[in-house]
Amino acid sequence: MNDGSMMEFYKEGNLLFYKTNNQIWGGLAYSGNNTFIGGVNDTEAIFELLPQGKANLRFRFSRRRELKLEGSKIYSY
Repeated sequence: MNDGSMMEFYKEGNLLFYKTNNQIWGGLAYSGNNTFIGGVNDTEAIFELLPQGKANLRFRFSRRRELKLEGSKIYSY
């Protein structure tokens, strides 16, 4: 991510969970158009799918403060 952290996303059931620096932070539900929303709309992940299996991510987290991150896919399992 652009702040130097590492985010990881994985699917379990109907949710997309996200981890930051190996710590699970929450789950997101699909809301359409490559967008996932969590909680009471306090978390949002928007994926931009690119050619050759690449992707960009815009991530927003709003609780005590607003946090906006951007990153790119670097590997997949």
